[in-house]
Amino acid sequence: MMIQKKDRLENKRGKVYEIAGKWDRDFILAPIEETDDECLIYTPGEVEEFLETGYFKRVGGEKVMKALFGRKVRDLVELKELTHQAIKEGKKGQSYIITKEVILKDDEFRDFAQDFLKDQPWISHEDGGMDQDGKIRCIRVVNIDSGEKVLVNTENYDYPRYTGLEL
Repeated sequence: MMIQKKDRLENKRGKVYEIAGKWDRDFILAPIEETDDECLIYTPGEVEEFLETGYFKRVGGEKVMKALFGRKVRDLVELKELTHQAIKEGKKGQSYIITKEVILKDDEFRDFAQDFLKDQPWISHEDGGMDQDGKIRCIRVVNIDSGEKVLVNTENYDYPRYTGLEL
């Protein structure tokens, strides 16, 4: 289950919280009630358990995530340039879902970001393609140190055949 910033969770007493961000790897939940300023912090495992046991439930529906993808983009610099240009041209992006998240240290991420056309050990043939609703299936690759992210759709290859940035 994917939890990300802006997701809303309601507890059994009806109090609604929004994922405000992360502190290291833990989630910070901020109340949406303006008069309440007490935030909560939970590990990903705790949030997962609360959702499974019904202590929290998601509210507000599924958010549609969109990204602009480029085919056989060389590196992160080129991806950023192509994305910036596409936004300038008014392109809106394609819907996608995250099937796996890969967390890399800064040096590993920089190595990955310098050559998107290189095979990656964390890619499997099941990681690409489209789901039954026509959304692109992606791996989210995250730099644990900077928080920078790249979306990867392999199209069943061993390298990031399509890459994108979250909009």
